[in-house]
Amino acid sequence: MTTALRFAEQAVAASVADAPGSIKALRAAGAASFKTLGFPTTRNEDWHYTSVQAIATAQFTPAIDRAPSAGVTAASLAPYTFGADWPLVVRTFIHVAKEMVIEHPIHIVHVMDEQGAGIMSHPRHVMVVERHAKASVVESYVSLADVPYFTNSVVEAFVDDGATLNVVRIQREARSAYHIGTVEARQGRDSHFLTFTFQTGAALSRSNVYTVLGGEGCGCTINGLYMLDGEQHGDHQTRVEHVKENCFSREAYKGLIDDRAHGVFNGKVYVHPEAQKTDGKQTNHTLLLSEKAQIDTKPQLEIFADDVKCTHGATVGRIDETSLFYLKSRGVGKVLAKQLLMYAFAADVLETIENPVIVEALEKLTVERFTGSSSH
Repeated sequence: MTTALRFAEQAVAASVADAPGSIKALRAAGAASFKTLGFPTTRNEDWHYTSVQAIATAQFTPAIDRAPSAGVTAASLAPYTFGADWPLVVRTFIHVAKEMVIEHPIHIVHVMDEQGAGIMSHPRHVMVVERHAKASVVESYVSLADVPYFTNSVVEAFVDDGATLNVVRIQREARSAYHIGTVEARQGRDSHFLTFTFQTGAALSRSNVYTVLGGEGCGCTINGLYMLDGEQHGDHQTRVEHVKENCFSREAYKGLIDDRAHGVFNGKVYVHPEAQKTDGKQTNHTLLLSEKAQIDTKPQLEIFADDVKCTHGATVGRIDETSLFYLKSRGVGKVLAKQLLMYAFAADVLETIENPVIVEALEKLTVERFTGSSSH
């Protein structure tokens, strides 16, 4: 048994020490499944470009959550569950009642300091937005010290008929950290789900965004910006399932990759036979800022309906020399000229975020990244 598997079993035992027997049984079944399957390898198609060997062989210990209870009522979650294990690890439950509009974003902040060295954390957040309600949630991951730790987070969102949910994830973990984040959404009729992933941190990171358009007339917008340098590895996986007719999906990811960093984008739009009148668009655009920078991009369409409008595409390039020459000829220094062109490349995808306060904050973080004034 690997060290990671042994610690996983210890974490399960600790987390259910005082739990009812049914929960212990569910957790034990999950641990047995993980022990059988193990960590994914590059032989798995969805992990072909990303090795988690560094995580699998590291010695992480479970984080202990000392925060007071948020007063979650478990019974109210039952109709919304993705799986049988939902009551076991829910960290935050956000429930927006029908027709309620939350004007200001709800901000969930995960902070790690030097005491987090060697820790693994598995936060799980459940968000339920009822009929014709609207809410925005920002989830931030930041570090106050460059120490190794592992974050494995999950967001489960249930967007009811006519509701709107906007989820922004800001991943700025320590350069020595590992981060895997998953967002899963299920949508009702005429609902809208928007999510944006902003990634600059961690030695190895992976973002999974999965949404099921399960009601007629609903739509989703899945965008992201990743900026990698050094020897960072950043992987972005998306899957949009069109189940009902007259739905739309929009997906735009952009990346800037420098030094020896490696980016991955693997996006799939899956259109079921009943999902006629589907309108789907998916793009991935990446700038490579050095000769050693790498990107593996794989936009995909799987269509089993005959009356759809779906497109996908990817581009990989470098800073345009003509534009760079133009700026230099106008007296702009080479370094600043490159920074301006990189910002221009990133800005349009940032502006797809609906909340201007969030846009301004991420624009500032983007500029800090380009100018080297931020630690990560």
